[in-house]
Amino acid sequence: MAEAKMSRITIRDVEPVTFRAMLRFIYTDELEEKDSMATDLLQNLVAVADRYDLSRLKLMCAQKLWEKVSVENVATMLIYAEMHGCPELKTSCLDFFVQENFKVAVLNEGYAQLVQHFPSVIDEIKAPYAGMPDSGSLELILDYEATNHCAILVDGETFPAHRAVLAARSPVFRAELLGSMAEAKMSCITLHDIEPVTFRALLRFVYTDELPADDGGELNTTAMATDQLFQKLLAAADRYDLSRLKLMCAQKLREAVSVDTVAATLVHAEMHGCPELKSSCLDFFVQDKNFKEAVLTEGYVQLVQRFPSIKDEIRDLLRAESM
Repeated sequence: MAEAKMSRITIRDVEPVTFRAMLRFIYTDELEEKDSMATDLLQNLVAVADRYDLSRLKLMCAQKLWEKVSVENVATMLIYAEMHGCPELKTSCLDFFVQENFKVAVLNEGYAQLVQHFPSVIDEIKAPYAGMPDSGSLELILDYEATNHCAILVDGETFPAHRAVLAARSPVFRAELLGSMAEAKMSCITLHDIEPVTFRALLRFVYTDELPADDGGELNTTAMATDQLFQKLLAAADRYDLSRLKLMCAQKLREAVSVDTVAATLVHAEMHGCPELKSSCLDFFVQDKNFKEAVLTEGYVQLVQRFPSIKDEIRDLLRAESM
C-alpha cells in the first residue's frame, strides 16, 4: 500500500478523541477510567476496534457500554452490537430491553433506527413475550398522546400512533414509516382504501393483540355489520402483513358463517389467501340444507363472477357428498 512508504498518514472517518483513546490502548493495553469515558466515545471506539481488528479493545468497550446501559440508550447500543459483532453486548441489551424497560425503550428514537437498520431484531425482542404485548402495556402507550410520533389520517379522521410500534408489528408499516418512502419523512400519513372503523380496530390490535368484541357492543354495530368489519379487517391484515390478525379474523368469520354469509366469506378467503377458512366455507356450502339457500344469495353471484373456478370445486365436493 502507498501508506507503507509515507512518513505521514491521513486517517479518515475517525475523530481525534477516538483515535487518541485507541492509540492509548495500543501502547498501554488500558482504557481511561470508566467514569470519565462518555457513552458516545465508547461506541465510536467499538467501531474503530472492529475496523482495525482490535478484538480485546472491542470486548473491553462492549463491557463498559453494558455498564452504562439505560432505557434511553439500549436501542442504540443494540445497533452498535449488531453492526460490529458484539454478541455478549447484544444478549445483555436484549435481556435488559424485554424487562420492565420495554414500555419506555420502545418510544426512544434509537428504537426507530434499530428497527430500520436491523428489522430482524424485532423477532428477538418479541420472543420472550410469546404473544406480545402483555397486560395492555402498549394500549396505555396508545392512549398517552404526549408520546405520539406520528398521526395517521383515514377518511378525515386522525389517529395518533408511534412509528416504532407500527413498524415492529408490520413489515409494510416498517417500509412506509421508517424506510426510504416519502411517508417516512412526514408527520401525518394519509391511508386510502380503508375505513376509520376498520383502522381503529387494526390499531387496537397492534397495541393490545386483541380483536374488538364480536357482539357489536364495543363498536356499536349490528351482527351483520360486525361480520363485515371482520371481512374488512381481514383485508387490512393481509394488506399490512399482520399474519396473526389475519388468522384471528378468519377464525371469527368461520365461527359466524351462515347461508347468508358463506359465499361472501369465500370471496374474502380467496382474495386474501386463507385456505383453512376457504375449506371450512366449502364444507358448509355443500351441505344439502345450506346449498339450496346459499346459491340464491347475492354473495354467490359475486363469488362465481370473481372466481369462476370455485364452481368446479363445489361440484367436486357435491359429487363426493353424493357417493
